[in-house]
Amino acid sequence: MLTLYKYGSVWDVLDISPFCSKVEVYFRLQKIDYRAQIANAQKSPKQKLPTVRLEDRVICDSSVILAHFESISDHPLDAGMSPLELSIAQAYRALLEEKLYFVAAWIRWADDKAWMIYRPAIMQYFGQLGLPSFLHSFFAKMARKQVLKSIRAQGIGRHNPAEIDAIGTDILKAISVFLANKTYFMGEQVRTIDATAYAFLSAIIDVPMETALKQTALSLPNLREYCERMKHKIEAPT
Repeated sequence: MLTLYKYGSVWDVLDISPFCSKVEVYFRLQKIDYRAQIANAQKSPKQKLPTVRLEDRVICDSSVILAHFESISDHPLDAGMSPLELSIAQAYRALLEEKLYFVAAWIRWADDKAWMIYRPAIMQYFGQLGLPSFLHSFFAKMARKQVLKSIRAQGIGRHNPAEIDAIGTDILKAISVFLANKTYFMGEQVRTIDATAYAFLSAIIDVPMETALKQTALSLPNLREYCERMKHKIEAPT
């Protein structure tokens, strides 16, 4: 049995990490049977999640995981894409994973109002790992400090809140313009980029944090409609 090691579902998203959600969305799109298991990221080979175990093989990193399953699939999602289409998808994947992710992460971890909503989800994860309850608050504080340090090192964390909101707004508008009235990100056929796009947009739209970034996303009707289509597609019975 294929096992997906992840952080855990919360609110109306598949996982608190959009990278874990990305893999889970892909598995559902491809009708791949899997078992989800909450895991300790520090004990994974790269100290990050997601990872998957396929028989005696462990595969780390969401993009590596998707590439592996695309390579062994009889019906890969990206089959038939032109080099130009693949390049565009790769560029948007990088925009989502290496730019928008850090904007959303900064909001979750740095903004005090958002943190008060996100903190219980982090503490729930610690509980699911079996850590004593009296340590949850301490570990949440330590995790917050560590994540904010990494976001600052990445660069987003060096901006002020207004600048970060502006960066996020520009990204969401760019995605909205490209998506236009297409059914899926690249057209009428679902592709691997849809696993990424839905996971990262859902992590903004489908969480109970009423932030400026979420309001921007909700103000762009095609982003809302896209997320609804994707949600229905991965939840639809086989």
